Amino acid sequence: FGKMFGQTMMHLFSVICIFAAGYFINDVSLTAGQWGLSGLWILIGSLPFLAIGTLVGAMKRVDTASGVSNVIYMALAVAGGMWMPIEILPRLMQKIGHWLPSYNYGNGAWEIVRGATPQWSNVLILLGYLVVFMLLSVYIRKKQEAV
Repeated sequence: FGKMFGQTMMHLFSVICIFAAGYFINDVSLTAGQWGLSGLWILIGSLPFLAIGTLVGAMKRVDTASGVSNVIYMALAVAGGMWMPIEILPRLMQKIGHWLPSYNYGNGAWEIVRGATPQWSNVLILLGYLVVFMLLSVYIRKKQEAV
């Protein structure tokens, strides 16, 4: 949990820099509420991904963890609609994609930019992934410490 807090603080700094660049360089215009909710969504919505990183970080070999994290990143990005609209994927992949954390994270952000709030399904699915990955991470760490 301590590692996740430290990463979240670094993430906050990154979000502020990116928002400043968007506003001052690219003339991104959002209401104050949209900026605030977007920042909050980015920080809170990223927690399941930090938990995935914690889980992958529990691997003993760095090269294995690196390879696994790249595969996870690619799979989540493509199947979750981060690289291309999910609607162009085959129907089965769309159904799977709607349950992935990457899709729900991105969809929540798009809802905010449209002037709405993230759907409850987005929040609950991300929360579910956070709980599962944190429990797995704690379980694996305890097993490793016992050895």
